[in-house]
Amino acid sequence: MKILVISYAYYPSLNPRAFRWTAIAEEWARKGHEVDVVCEPGAVSKETINGVNLHRTGWARQRRSRVVEPTPRPGGQPTSRNLFINVLRSIWRKLYWPDFAFPWYLPATRTARALVKASHYDLLISVSVPFTGHLVGLFLKKLLPDLRWVVDIGDPFSFSEGASANNFGIYSRLNRLTEEAVFRRADAVSVTTDGTLERYADIFPFAALKISMIPPLLSPVYADIATTARAPTDGRIRLVFVGTLYGDIRSPVGLLTWFRRMLQSDLGGRLELHFYGTAVNCELAFCDHADLIGQSVFRHGLVSQAIAAEAMRRCTVLVNIGNATEYQLPSKVIEYAAAAKPVLNFVNSERDSSRRFFSQFAGIETIIGLDWEAPETFDRLKNFLSTAESSHYPERTAGIAKFASPQIAKRYLEL
Repeated sequence: MKILVISYAYYPSLNPRAFRWTAIAEEWARKGHEVDVVCEPGAVSKETINGVNLHRTGWARQRRSRVVEPTPRPGGQPTSRNLFINVLRSIWRKLYWPDFAFPWYLPATRTARALVKASHYDLLISVSVPFTGHLVGLFLKKLLPDLRWVVDIGDPFSFSEGASANNFGIYSRLNRLTEEAVFRRADAVSVTTDGTLERYADIFPFAALKISMIPPLLSPVYADIATTARAPTDGRIRLVFVGTLYGDIRSPVGLLTWFRRMLQSDLGGRLELHFYGTAVNCELAFCDHADLIGQSVFRHGLVSQAIAAEAMRRCTVLVNIGNATEYQLPSKVIEYAAAAKPVLNFVNSERDSSRRFFSQFAGIETIIGLDWEAPETFDRLKNFLSTAESSHYPERTAGIAKFASPQIAKRYLEL
């Protein structure tokens, strides 16, 4: 089969869509399929990696994987330079449409059009986020109506709450109309949670039968953590969060407040809390605990999958923060389950998607809202931490086999 994938994010970018679609495309290539990917600009415009033909295109030959975060001064205040950068970014976000990748639309469309004119494809897949990829797919579908088009949605576009793709105050109607056009033209639509599927089925009932749920993918980098994991040997109780923080939908405020309180317990001298990944609009949360940064709270920023996996191997406890939205599932929960480590799961409600996911596994301690403030809950969490270094749950691996890349890649072809 000859497959064309439109995905702005791809290796070596460090984000969930890049991880997912790099693994899927390479799995297809291993199975003998011919795969072309039109993706974000890079150092070279064309290359083949692990059997996948990459067509890197865009308005600048550089990779954008990082979010520039304001660096706190010793007193906890961000530097003036980074404040200025954030102000410019805030203005920019209020104006662009459909998202940050809109300058990529024209070069991506030109590249994709040249590819479909040069050869016959059996399948077209467009990926979001960013949503701009689906606009490229929509253009190609209009050009070639008989080409089967699968629309893969990582995060919702027209009803996204919190981490919106653009200025909803200006563009909400345009967002809805554009996404409706995509759903009408698409032959199939895939989402990663049942909650997202249900919301889309309600919004676009004409497309309800087109929508399928294909769950998050266990990246191959994390597949062997359960068998190679080891607890710290220095007596420390090391808590690790891996993923992206958002001030509106995945805030560290509750976790940091609880951790400060836990530092005052008899375990305090042994505790460390590490964050791996970017933090968007979370600086005030960290500034409120600036005295802990570098002492018992450590921020490592955006890192490679290999570094994140090693941090998970060496930690005592993994920490998850649920989304404010009930229909989205943090992509790292699959890796957390696979690691066979104890997990602290901070969520906002009983309907939280990560709480539902983790309910099938042992070794998960879920904290809803401010429940940790109750003395009996606080003591239970302290006991959970004190016994975590000797806790291991290898039986979880049987429950995550369906999330491996061969199974997920097969699900897409079944569409």
